Amino acid sequence: RRTVEEALDQGIPVFFTADAHEQNDREFAIYPPHCIRGTVEAEIIPELAPYLDRGTLIETVTYSAFFDTDLHQRLQKLGVEELTFCGVCTDICVLHTVADAYFRGYRITVRRDGVASFDPDGHRFGLRHMATVFGARLIGEER
Repeated sequence: RRTVEEALDQGIPVFFTADAHEQNDREFAIYPPHCIRGTVEAEIIPELAPYLDRGTLIETVTYSAFFDTDLHQRLQKLGVEELTFCGVCTDICVLHTVADAYFRGYRITVRRDGVASFDPDGHRFGLRHMATVFGARLIGEER
């Protein structure tokens, strides 16, 4: 929350992403149904919800916030060159969004204290992979 508040107070654009699946999403063949559009699970967490009106919400239906959204175009229009990531799951949505950001030429920072996963091994893998493969700068102390 502190990172989001500080960025907004400094006039740095903040983009929130939210999984917003349909009932029959093909992802549910891999994972149990989750974050179905219109449900509480698909909402931004309560700690960040007060900041939504000062940022931009991007709804996603895949692991990457860049896939089939206008996120890249919005960032280009703002002249953004570096992205700082917080979110869940480190080894799924964060990792794939970081990969797509890297392929689009963004410099990448990931807050260790702002990412998490249901899988501790996956979390560690995600952080290591983002740093070694995509050159992500890891900041903050891991929780």
